Amino acid sequence: MDKREYWIWVLAQVRGIDLVAIQPEKSASRPNQHDSFQANFRSESLPRNVRFNAPRDYEGIWSLGESSWDLIHLRLGCGSVSDWPELYRNVLAHLKPGIGYFERVEVDFEPRCDDGTMPRSCKLVQWYADLKNATEKANRPIRFRVTESKEMLLRHGFVDVKEEIIRLPMNGWPPDRFLKSLGTDYTAWMGYEDLVGMSLQPLTHIERMNPETAKAFARDAALDILRYNYHGYNNL
Repeated sequence: MDKREYWIWVLAQVRGIDLVAIQPEKSASRPNQHDSFQANFRSESLPRNVRFNAPRDYEGIWSLGESSWDLIHLRLGCGSVSDWPELYRNVLAHLKPGIGYFERVEVDFEPRCDDGTMPRSCKLVQWYADLKNATEKANRPIRFRVTESKEMLLRHGFVDVKEEIIRLPMNGWPPDRFLKSLGTDYTAWMGYEDLVGMSLQPLTHIERMNPETAKAFARDAALDILRYNYHGYNNL
């Protein structure tokens, strides 16, 4: 970070929106003998120019100041958003006209494989298919459609829309050192508990699957992610 970038960051005001209030405390306080190490660490880990509105649903009413933001960043909205056109209208209304930027980051969780090593009958493929169907029934599809999203952004007034697709290998199967490292890091984020967190409610509430069956399904899918003989990947 050069001097100019440093001052841009220091003078910036960052606001985070989340459904769950799991963020660190705003201000750092001097530890005392009754504080736990975790509490002290969390309270001191949030920069002074960052604060969160949580719990807060970004599909609810926005009261953040229209035409006042330089950048709005959204990540992993698929599976949560029920009305993308309305969300895009809110984003555009709150960006500074002509100079504001919107950045959206999504993971397309559909398991992909180019060399046929991942059978379509494996548990991971079945798990994603059931999760996709359940979230579509709930009108909060987890499936990401690149072309549809780009067209929708242009239709709602965004300009100069650019897209970048990054391949995320599942586990460290690629021979390339960078992709192997990327895959190893991504796999750490796609473990059993993560898959349960994504799928338990849709599978039990929408598909009426028994909770223990849904957890076992996620466990088998997570094991498939770890199989080096499956050359699978997701797109970011």
